[in-house]
Amino acid sequence: MRQTNLQFHARRNEIINFIGKIVNENNLKAFGITLFPEYEAKEIFLSDKEMYEYYNEIVVCKSWIEISNKEQYNEYLNEKRGDLIIYLGKDDETELDESSMGALSNDNIDVFWKKVITQFKKELLKGAYVVSPNGCGRYYPNHWYTKGAKDAYEKGIII
Repeated sequence: MRQTNLQFHARRNEIINFIGKIVNENNLKAFGITLFPEYEAKEIFLSDKEMYEYYNEIVVCKSWIEISNKEQYNEYLNEKRGDLIIYLGKDDETELDESSMGALSNDNIDVFWKKVITQFKKELLKGAYVVSPNGCGRYYPNHWYTKGAKDAYEKGIII
């Protein structure tokens, strides 16, 4: 089994704009998934940017996948096809949670997905001083985040 993963802080609109560009330029399929409180999955399109905001997860792939119910979705995940999966962290006016982008495959990871992740990573800033709730602080040199996440932090949004 092979995997590649990138964890980062970013505003949802930054992630969505990047995904939209990749999907459009490469004629890919994007599926939005909500797991809770009710399972929902459907193909989403570039023109539905507000719909991207609704989902917790986005699967980007080269062809159609059948994930209309939770059982099919679980089966799809167990197959480990190597498609690009983006988990969208919470993003509101009080809090910004970590998001991730990656692929998991029983075979080798498609070079295209590695290039997509590398392309996104090039737009990220790196390194942050983190303070825990009990006041302990430490510098994390490998913490990735976007300019939008930095701006959010400077405006008082909890990261």
